[in-house]
Amino acid sequence: MHDISIPRRYTKPYLDAGSGLPKGLDSCERDPEPQGPQPPPQQGHDHHLPPSVSIPMPAIHRVPSRPPCEPPHPKRRRHEPASFLLRLEHFTWAWFTITMSTGSLAVVISRIPFRFRGLTALGATLYLLDLVLFTLFTVLISIRFVRHRGTFVASLLHPTESLFVSAWLLSAGTLLIGADAYGGDLQGMAGLLRVLFWVYCAAALALTVGIHIVIWSTQTHTVAHMTPLWILPIYPLLLIAPIAAPLVPRQASADAVSMVVAGVALQGIGFMIALMVYSAYISRLMTAKLPIPPARPGMFISVGPSAFTATGLLTLPLTPHLHPDSPSADLIATAQLLAALWLWGLASWFLLISLAANASSILRCTLRFSLGWWSFVFPNTAFVLATFAIAERLESRALQGLGCALTAMLVVIWCGVMGMTGRGLVRREVLWGGRGQEGVDGGVRSGGDLDRWEDEGALVPIPAE
Repeated sequence: MHDISIPRRYTKPYLDAGSGLPKGLDSCERDPEPQGPQPPPQQGHDHHLPPSVSIPMPAIHRVPSRPPCEPPHPKRRRHEPASFLLRLEHFTWAWFTITMSTGSLAVVISRIPFRFRGLTALGATLYLLDLVLFTLFTVLISIRFVRHRGTFVASLLHPTESLFVSAWLLSAGTLLIGADAYGGDLQGMAGLLRVLFWVYCAAALALTVGIHIVIWSTQTHTVAHMTPLWILPIYPLLLIAPIAAPLVPRQASADAVSMVVAGVALQGIGFMIALMVYSAYISRLMTAKLPIPPARPGMFISVGPSAFTATGLLTLPLTPHLHPDSPSADLIATAQLLAALWLWGLASWFLLISLAANASSILRCTLRFSLGWWSFVFPNTAFVLATFAIAERLESRALQGLGCALTAMLVVIWCGVMGMTGRGLVRREVLWGGRGQEGVDGGVRSGGDLDRWEDEGALVPIPAE
């Protein structure tokens, strides 16, 4: 050990108080002590330098540019071999956005007014694919939770991944609607779907209450860092009226009334909570600009609440015990139509805002792929369903044509995003540490990508580890 003099202004910023080493080197490999005789230490100080202090420190010949114990950057590990089971540690709840988008698209295909040969088979194939993917993803995320202890609790406490927990239940909800669309005429299916409807209602109410309690108890968010993902935890309640609507006509009178009451009440809870989040979302856009480009696909989530509610209000038989020709039924039907049109217009406005924001990112080539791209599909299927429902009530061929055109666009987008997901899986752009869904839309922060977009808008709520 040598007693050397270092000016005071050079010590505090670069040395750790406990070890006397440059910061970052106290736990890393150190250079060996030099062998042989050493020159005596210099005595005194240069009077032309500022006051100095004497600090004991070992002889160090060089300071590495990066401590040897620092792990390499995730991008440098990208092409190293890794087993699929190890990669499952990064299988987050965000992967269920694939299944809820696929299932909702299958439901949209079943509602197309202009039928042609093979259309039902196409929708049924898509529904079966969704069922297979949902089962596969449930198994994979269960393997993650079993192999990597503590990841289940961590997923509920993480400020971003916890927002995607509801995606699993949303996927189950789309499967319920699809089961009625493609197998509702099977014997005994009406009773089975009624039981599953009540199970879904209980699960949706428990999940939405529980996940919000967890978020409000363990996390801190600010409006400046707000994204439309805040609406996602309440989404399961927004699917209850669309689930009940096709089931009610096939139920007995008493069961039908109870399902209508539950559908309206729980749908109202979901929409009112989403409406409050809407106000925070508008405030965030006014004070902190648009979200960063990689997070802008999530803006389409704002389309879903009003669109799903419009679909539910217009298709749910609110008076199953009344005669269709009674004055009360006509009055309620008119109120349904007016409310649905109002909500459909609100969904249209959010759709245009989201399209404009993402168009600027596409033109600048700043829209990097992530699982957030599935937001291009799922919320917009709700808008198409609402369009078909209004078109049927108004007997409007123009709106029917608009819905069919939007459906064709969604099919193309679904194929493109599914292809990009497969490409990202092979190229380790997703399901890989610090990349894809672990970045701006579902889990762990991804390096310095957020700093690059600091001037583009407020950051999404992802803390550094």
